[in-house]
Amino acid sequence: MTALNITDGSITHRKEIIQLFQMAIAKQWQASYLFVTKNHVTSHDLKLTSVDARDGTFYVDGEFDNLLKKRNESLMFRAQSGGLSVVFKSRLSKAANSETAISGHEHQVDLPYEVRCTQLRKSARVNLESLAEEVPVTLYLSMGGRIDGTVIDISTSGAKVRVNRDLSNEIKNLQVLDSCRISLPDDSVLQAGVQLMDMTLDDECDTTTLRCQFSDILSNNEEILEEFIANTQDQAETTELAIASSLAERLQIHHFLPCFTVPGMTMQSRWTSARRCLE
Repeated sequence: MTALNITDGSITHRKEIIQLFQMAIAKQWQASYLFVTKNHVTSHDLKLTSVDARDGTFYVDGEFDNLLKKRNESLMFRAQSGGLSVVFKSRLSKAANSETAISGHEHQVDLPYEVRCTQLRKSARVNLESLAEEVPVTLYLSMGGRIDGTVIDISTSGAKVRVNRDLSNEIKNLQVLDSCRISLPDDSVLQAGVQLMDMTLDDECDTTTLRCQFSDILSNNEEILEEFIANTQDQAETTELAIASSLAERLQIHHFLPCFTVPGMTMQSRWTSARRCLE
């Protein structure tokens, strides 16, 4: 499968753009278009309904009465899911066939040549590979079946999962995942819908790494996740401080210990501060 890396930047390959639209439709992303009249900009909601790879178009359901006379002009569209926003320009192609349209407001739009992707927020993130116990996850497939793996990195917007086998024959497109169940070390369980963003195969280790974005996550699950991330960060900082203090004692530099104990400092910052003390 060609990996679709949805991070800050542009997507220009037609196949990847089609994959992105298929995923947005399957996950029911929020979508809209911008309409400019004089100096006033208004946003109008619409629904992405289908994509036609052969014709190079996609279908939307929404009110376009004010644009029918400007069919050849480019419009600004945007779609959003969680912490990811995509923006692109395109033109109305034609009204959908009345026999196949889901409503009288469905229109055909040309697929864009470029889609701009932006992460809306920087999420708190922790690496879990150094924890004493693994964080198991079960990924449920949209067509049935499951994949068991281990969470190696997690944030409030998504997770990176390692699976100890080659998944290239099982995962052929980005719509294959549906939801996940993560068992946290404190015995709490996180459940959420997921969107596959990227898949990387390590041939040497025969492992697959999946980068997923959370969707349809309940507020109580968000609170559980935020608390887990905060506690894990605190534990990591406490461990760093203990290591720094132990090293300071071994090196008999007790008078430099205050350099290590400023709250919120990373290990690198502590050693930088210690070097300054020595100077």
